[in-house]
Amino acid sequence: MDGADEALQSQVGGSIEDVRSSTNTYIIHQHALLFGGVAILCLAISAVSGYEIYLLYLANPAAFDARIIILPILPILGISWLYNYYRLRVQHLFVEQIASTLGYTYEESAPVESVVGTSLAIGHSQRVYDVISGTYHSYPVRIFTYQYTVGYGKNARTYTKAVFELTYTNALPHIILKPASWTNEFGSVAGMSTVNLEGDFGKHFTLLVGNDAQVQAREIFEPDIMQDLIQKFSGYNCEIVGNKVYLTRTGPIYKREDFLELHDLADNFTDKVIPGLRSAAEDQVPAPAAM
Repeated sequence: MDGADEALQSQVGGSIEDVRSSTNTYIIHQHALLFGGVAILCLAISAVSGYEIYLLYLANPAAFDARIIILPILPILGISWLYNYYRLRVQHLFVEQIASTLGYTYEESAPVESVVGTSLAIGHSQRVYDVISGTYHSYPVRIFTYQYTVGYGKNARTYTKAVFELTYTNALPHIILKPASWTNEFGSVAGMSTVNLEGDFGKHFTLLVGNDAQVQAREIFEPDIMQDLIQKFSGYNCEIVGNKVYLTRTGPIYKREDFLELHDLADNFTDKVIPGLRSAAEDQVPAPAAM
């Protein structure tokens, strides 16, 4: 940790278990006067501007521009901005602590180009930050926060994901296992088709594979594996592309137990699914020509 991080650590206290509760404690103990003063000022400005707008409406309802109703909301956003500033500081420290627990290294950001998952190639203004890197079962891994924006102007919406990335030794068949909760995230993918598996698996996931890997997919996703995925991975999007394995959940991780759960789930996914994919990849290698 650098000097600023060490100072923040001493102010926050010991191990951070929940970013939100630690942020509240940090504000109360270290910045109560500033935060309270800003909150009171913003609320006062909002109340005064709202009253002035009300008087304008009473004076001339016919000429009243309804668009200015949004103005009293803007000062309140200042409270949100200041809170998020403190929360992000605590969250950076939280991820640093997780990295230390796992024996990994921490970086504030990484190039967007380092992420190759089709499932994450969405929107614009992508960011990769709070990156921890290490080795897991002899494979290089990263856990990071990925952010992107869809739409522009007043229609813009920003999304945040927590991502586990494992770099495998060899290229594997391209698959995407999209949970039902990601229905609106992305649609069809060029060169891939949907595999309809037995049972009610399709109610929980959409399985996309390369057009030439339908048979292998059915061999890999056997009933016991499908049941395990339904029970443990219902909120996670899984993608394997090239030699990269991605396990992604919606929203940043605020709790230590959730961070470690993502790490453990990646272990489960690697043990259950990767061996079958490795066999499928080997089956796709053409046999040597007869002499």
